This record gives sequence, C-alpha cells and structure tokens, in this order.
Amino acid sequence: MYAQESNAAIRRADRKAERDAERARLKAEEQVADAVSYDDAVAALKAHQFVLEADQVMFRNGQTAFVNSNTNFVLVNQGRGTVQVAFNTVYPGPNGIGGVTVDGNSSDMKMNIFKDGGRK
Repeated sequence: MYAQESNAAIRRADRKAERDAERARLKAEEQVADAVSYDDAVAALKAHQFVLEADQVMFRNGQTAFVNSNTNFVLVNQGRGTVQVAFNTVYPGPNGIGGVTVDGNSSDMKMNIFKDGGRK
C-alpha cells in the first residue's frame, strides 16, 4: 500500500464521519422542531383555537377535487366555528367566491389520542 492511498482512505473516512455527524445533528434538530410543533398543535386544539385548511375536497360519491386552501377551511375560535368551501367556478356562490360559508357554535368536541401519539 502506498502512502497516498493510506492518506486518501483516512480523508475519506474523516469526510464520512463528518457527514454522519452532520446528518445526526440535523435529525436531532428536526425532532426538536417536530416536538415543539406537536406541543403547539395540541395546545391550540385544547384551547379550541385552530384553523384546518383543505387543499382537496372529497364528495359523497368518492370523487375528489383539488381546491385553494385559502378559501377552503374550518375555523374554530373559542366556541364559534366557521366552515367555508369554495370551488373554482365562474359562478359566484352565496358567499361571493363560488361556494358556501357557514358560521355557528361548536359543541361536543372530543380529542382522542392514539397510543402512538396520533389523533383520531
């Protein structure tokens, strides 16, 4: 074995160790950010202050349509709820943007936590 080959192998191993360490650091940062986001989401759900945006709508017959998430959403703010659906049509609906908006009181909201941390 030549000296250059030995040095190249050492450099290659060092670069690999650096990449592995960087990946581990990024993964740890991502896990921390995910944990913070999860805690924020749970707090918003418990406080009944959240917005769910929809980018796809499924109809009763199983057909789906892609929609704009800015105009299709469910808003809950401390006991008041708003549901808005608006499709990309040339006809303005009752809400003026091609869909329907419904406001009202929200009640009987339950939150179930799965064993793996998911929601139902």
